[in-house]
Amino acid sequence: MDDLRPQHDYSTMTDGVLRIYQDSIKPSIAKLREDIERLQNELLQLITDDDAITEVLDARRVAAQDKSAPDWAMLLEGDSSKARSDALDKALYALTSSGEYAQGLSAYGAYSEVNQRALQVALYKHDTDLTARVAAALEMLLPYLKPLAAEKYMLDELEEGAPYIRIGVLEKTLSRDGVYWIALQPEKGFAALCKTTNGHARIVKRRGSLKGLLEGMQDMCYYQNAKAAA
Repeated sequence: MDDLRPQHDYSTMTDGVLRIYQDSIKPSIAKLREDIERLQNELLQLITDDDAITEVLDARRVAAQDKSAPDWAMLLEGDSSKARSDALDKALYALTSSGEYAQGLSAYGAYSEVNQRALQVALYKHDTDLTARVAAALEMLLPYLKPLAAEKYMLDELEEGAPYIRIGVLEKTLSRDGVYWIALQPEKGFAALCKTTNGHARIVKRRGSLKGLLEGMQDMCYYQNAKAAA
């Protein structure tokens, strides 16, 4: 749209010619506007129907899975319906919650480049049991998590295009001073807590394993105090 230019040099035409030409194009403008409105309504209806069909199909897929063994590949698909999103929340809650307070692992948003839901951890200060459950849950889920490709200059320790698993971190400041996240390359023994501030990412803490990293994060990058959460 920005590169559109008038089809003619109208400054060379007389007032009479300009009015005749303007009157000739106005009906076309009105007709096109009607067509656009009709097409927009048709598109919205088709999208509504598509969403409704997806909801029904996903509800059936969720119902068909083995209740004792969730279909994680299906639940983690990025284009999430309400049925699948609710089922994923329930499955993640069952993995990490002790029933006393909020779970330590949840889903939020999605990574469009790999069409998969994004996961985030929320640790509680001094709660080693929750940290152990979160670590065990993530270790179990790692085979299902699709790696992202590291962006150029994203992190000195990750070459451009290098595959890595990204996990979000929900912590007590709610990203007030920067966004915390976890970068994983399990096959290389790389697990790092990173912080992005003003577009620049740096490693805050690094360990050789996910479990070791979460244990190191528990009392410095936590969401809430365990006593206050109970």
